[in-house]
Amino acid sequence: MHEVEGYDGRLWVSDSPLVSELVLTIRDAVLQRSSYLVRKSVNEIGRLMAYDVERIETAKGNFPTASASVITGNKGTALHQLRSEEPVFLNILRSADEMVHGAREVFREAPVIFADTKRVEGTYREGTIRIDVNYMSAPNPQPEGEVFSLAGRVLMVPDPMGATFWSGETAAARAGELYGQPSRQIFMNVMAAKPGVEAFLERMTRAGIDCCMYTAVLDPTLDERAYIVPGAGDLGNLQHNGGKSLFRVLREIFYEGRE
Repeated sequence: MHEVEGYDGRLWVSDSPLVSELVLTIRDAVLQRSSYLVRKSVNEIGRLMAYDVERIETAKGNFPTASASVITGNKGTALHQLRSEEPVFLNILRSADEMVHGAREVFREAPVIFADTKRVEGTYREGTIRIDVNYMSAPNPQPEGEVFSLAGRVLMVPDPMGATFWSGETAAARAGELYGQPSRQIFMNVMAAKPGVEAFLERMTRAGIDCCMYTAVLDPTLDERAYIVPGAGDLGNLQHNGGKSLFRVLREIFYEGRE
């Protein structure tokens, strides 16, 4: 990950060749015919990016740690630093599901808030778009029987396509209203559009919300429907609508290449 200049430490873009290869797989018009391949790529990107998020945010002091000691097999004592509190994930169905699963391979005991949001097509005007939140569910009850609270915790919002960010922003605001305001919001994207990023960060600054963004790639623009360009298409559909088996996709590539 490298910090992008001009954003006050709030925008980071992956510099991993492996992550870049996975994004290429998602973008490719032939390879994306396999919904399995798209899902696996999104999941893996979520996992790989989460390692960077953990490292960077821990160094900033946003993920608190505590010391833990163990007695080793040769009777020695070893001291380790462990996270003392897990962040909370916001899983915006259905597109974010695989990215959340991948990231939870790093944040293994993090609770999850589920949300169903939908952009209302035809409402995109001058950088704004209407988002309906149809459903939200928190992880209640907690293991010790206490009521779930988001207040003062870090909220992580993995969302493969960061176009306008209105879906994530709207869902995060609703979660804050229902469960308490988080101390920080961290957005993770496979692809983000620069105009959407800049408008989103400006809105968050005006609202006084502490946030940071991590993306695998930063694309230059949005089209008239507020879709990322060059983007990849609708990742919700590409992941979950079904497609061709990986065998069939690879066979088509092979024979098309020969022809």
